[in-house]
Amino acid sequence: MGHHHHHHGSLVPRGSDVQELNSIIQRISKFDNILKDKTIINQQDLRQISWNGIPKIHRPVVWKLLIGYLPVNTKRQEGFLQRKRKEYRDSLKHTFSDQHSRDIPTWHQIEIDIPRTNPHIPLYQFKSVQNSLQRILYLWAIRHPASGYVQGINDLVTPFFETFLTEYLPPSQIDDVKIKDPSTYMVDEQITDLEADTFWCLTKLLEQITDNYIHGQPGILRQVKNLSQLVKRIDADLYNHFQNEHVEFIQFAFRWMNCLLMREFQMGTVIRMWDTYLSETSQEVTSSYSMSSNDIKPPVTPTEPRVASFVTPTKDFQSPTTALSNMTPNNAVEDSGKMRQSSLNEFHVFVCAAFLIKWSDQLMEMDFQETITFLQNPPTKDWTETDIEMLLSEAFIWQSLYKDATSHWL
Repeated sequence: MGHHHHHHGSLVPRGSDVQELNSIIQRISKFDNILKDKTIINQQDLRQISWNGIPKIHRPVVWKLLIGYLPVNTKRQEGFLQRKRKEYRDSLKHTFSDQHSRDIPTWHQIEIDIPRTNPHIPLYQFKSVQNSLQRILYLWAIRHPASGYVQGINDLVTPFFETFLTEYLPPSQIDDVKIKDPSTYMVDEQITDLEADTFWCLTKLLEQITDNYIHGQPGILRQVKNLSQLVKRIDADLYNHFQNEHVEFIQFAFRWMNCLLMREFQMGTVIRMWDTYLSETSQEVTSSYSMSSNDIKPPVTPTEPRVASFVTPTKDFQSPTTALSNMTPNNAVEDSGKMRQSSLNEFHVFVCAAFLIKWSDQLMEMDFQETITFLQNPPTKDWTETDIEMLLSEAFIWQSLYKDATSHWL
C-alpha cells in the first residue's frame, strides 16, 4: 500500500498562499453565520453557499441538513437524531434476530460487492468498515423490496460514510480519515450512530433517484437517452461522429448514471461534487420529511438565476448564479411555486454532457474501440477540486441555456 504522509493540520491546503487562506477563513465564517446560534437554519442560504463547496469541518452537518435528514429547527435536532438512531438500532436487532429469515442472495451479492468498493482507499479494506457497509446496505435492501439491492448502490453509500466519519476525528486529523480504522477511534455505539446517519441519508438520496434502481432501471435508461439528445443539440458533430462509429451512449453512460460519475473520479473530488449535488436535491422530498410546511419558505436553489444577490466568497470560482444573473431575464425562470421533481437527476445529465463534451476534440479522432476504452477510463485521476468546479459551472450554464430541452424530460 506504500506509506501515507500524515499531513496533520491539513484543513489548509498545502502550498496555499495568504489570499487562499483568507478565502477559506471567510468561507468558514460564512457557514458559521448560517449554522451557529440559530433556532431555524435558513435552508435557502445554506443551499446557495453550499453549491460552491462546503468546508470540511462543516460538511457532515451541512450534508444532513441539505438532504433533509436533520431538521432545520436546531432545538429539535438532538431528539430527532436520538429517535432515528434508535429506529436504526431496533431495525438491526429485528433483522438479525431469529424472527427474520435472511435473504441469502441479497446478503451474498452485497458481500461480493463490498470488497470491490473503492479498492484503492485503505479505509474500505478494514473489516469494521466492511461490516458497517454490509449492515447498512442489507437493511436498506430488505426495507425497499421494489428495488432491492442493485450494484452501484454500494458506491453511493461511501461518500456519506466517509464524510460522517470525520465528525469523530479532531479537525487536524480529518484528512487521515482515509487511512485510519474507525474501530481504533470510535466505540461501538458511535459506530452504530454513524451507520444510522449514513443509512438515513442514503435512503433520502435514493428516494430522489428511485427510478434508477427499480426493476429494469428505467430512470437510468431515460437519463442516458436525455444525455444523447442533449449532446445532439450542444455538439452535433460529436453526436454524428458517434453515430458513424456505432458508439451507443448506453455503452459508456450507464455507469455514469448508475454511480453518479463516482467511479470516474477520486473520492475527494466526488465529495466536493456532492456538495453541489446535495444542494441540488429536490425540495419537496426534503420539506415533507423533516419539517412542517409553515416552518420555512421553500428554498430557491442556485440553479434559478433569479437569485442575483448570491455572491460567492471565493473569487477564483465564480458562482454560476452571479455569472448568469446578467444573462437571464428575471422572468425566464418558471414560477417556483411548482417545484420540479428531482433536479438532481436532471442536473447530473448536464454534468455528464459537460464531461463528455470536454473531450470532444479528442473523441472526434477516435474509432469505436478507442472511444469506448477512453470513456471507460477517462484521464481524471489527478483532477482537483478546481477541475470539478469548472465542470459543475459549465453544466450549470448548459442547463440554463437549454432549459427548454429539459421541459419534456420529466
